[in-house]
Amino acid sequence: MRKKFSSAQILFIFPCLAVLTVLEQTFRSSKPRVIADVDVSKSVQITNPPRSLTTTHYNPRLDRPVTVVTAYYNIPAKRSNTTYARWMRIFLRKIPCHLYIYTESEYESYFKSLRKDHLNRTKIVVKPFTALKMSKNMNLWMAQREMDHERLHTPELYVIWNEKVNFLAETIRDNAFDSDYFLWTDIGSFRDPRRTPELATYPDTEVANHALGTSKVFFLQMYNFTPGEMHLSPVNGLPTHDFRYNDRLGGAVLGGHRNAVLRYEKIYYETLSKMVELGRTKIIVREFSQLRMAKNMAMWRLHKNMDREKHHTPELYALWNEKVNFLTEVVKDNVFNSDHFLWTDIGSFRDLSQVKNLSTFPDPQAVTRLLGTEKIFFLQVYDFHPGEREIRNSTGLPRHDFQRDIRLGGAVFGGHRDAVLRYSAIYYRTLDKLKANGRFVGKDQNVMSSVAVMHPELVHLVQPRPFLDHGNPWFYGIYYFTKRSLLHYNGTS
Repeated sequence: MRKKFSSAQILFIFPCLAVLTVLEQTFRSSKPRVIADVDVSKSVQITNPPRSLTTTHYNPRLDRPVTVVTAYYNIPAKRSNTTYARWMRIFLRKIPCHLYIYTESEYESYFKSLRKDHLNRTKIVVKPFTALKMSKNMNLWMAQREMDHERLHTPELYVIWNEKVNFLAETIRDNAFDSDYFLWTDIGSFRDPRRTPELATYPDTEVANHALGTSKVFFLQMYNFTPGEMHLSPVNGLPTHDFRYNDRLGGAVLGGHRNAVLRYEKIYYETLSKMVELGRTKIIVREFSQLRMAKNMAMWRLHKNMDREKHHTPELYALWNEKVNFLTEVVKDNVFNSDHFLWTDIGSFRDLSQVKNLSTFPDPQAVTRLLGTEKIFFLQVYDFHPGEREIRNSTGLPRHDFQRDIRLGGAVFGGHRDAVLRYSAIYYRTLDKLKANGRFVGKDQNVMSSVAVMHPELVHLVQPRPFLDHGNPWFYGIYYFTKRSLLHYNGTS
């Protein structure tokens, strides 16, 4: 017997379930708690609805069975095949519930044999793994694998976990047993054969009706939500807390009245989509006055008087010189578990016709191959002259003042996390030295050019080349780190 996911493996579906709990904020005072309050007065559109879904009144019929939904797919799990086979025999042979089983074709006869005493209460739905809705974007789940601190999970397991609500909803729309209530139940949930006699009535319609009514979906709340976990972001409506590391709900058994489940289905997958979209984005809200470089605006106002380009402002100097701080803070936070980090000016993508050719920026393989771990990338827009690389012994600074001579672009720069942290310390030490020696430091490019002269071992300088039909050379760094043929990667192209 092949492996199946365990009810104890509850990482990535749980953040979404917990998020929905916080979104709805409807709790009862005791465990287990019923959550996800849904407004059943809003109609749910069903294609070819079964008879029991056509009524506008939601008075549950106590003479109808609760339909149980489960699934078995050939995916890796932390339990042995033998263990899962034993658990399934307990469930499928001993619990005479009305049951839907979603599985692959090779297991159909096996499950029929296990349910031979309850075939009139069993519907086996053969559906290949590749036909599951959540399997349509395996790239997403492979990326989620990299974010998972519990390294034993697999992308296929994430698919099954997040398909549970789809299984429930599909069963409701089919509704072969004309039920009002539906409960997802992990196929490995029944583990002790000595307790099956007292569980043989699972699930009871009257109990479901009494506990759930028609407007709520059941989950087992394993741990309490803390007050801080209940806050919602005003930006996206999601909880500000990331539930990745905090299990709150159990996913082994979930469900409720058909209308509540269908309402929940819509909310669940909308929330999942939001989380996926946000999963590539972390928004840090910080007032300008809280930026490190904004703590001394009087100094930047003095440098305004030194700037021959009069359209610049003290605030702009503060932002330019905050870039390395931004990059350093992200390296230390590292929510995406990255090795390399690239600062990119928010106005770097300026030609809509070129965006499709830049959508792979930044490609991890390209970045790793081109940068390694020791150097920080900069675009060398103009060549350094020989005399500009001389260092003044008395100050340790370049003899040349780069205020009037642009050499490096600051739109895109970065590298391996260790290199970024080294560079950050040197950048701000150099900025202080330049400032103390009366040099203009309003433009980050001046400081970057000085660091490149003083510490050539720390920088990887790349000259722009023609790209994408007259692409702007100042933004060549974006193209440089896109996914291109490895034939182009010679360290300079």
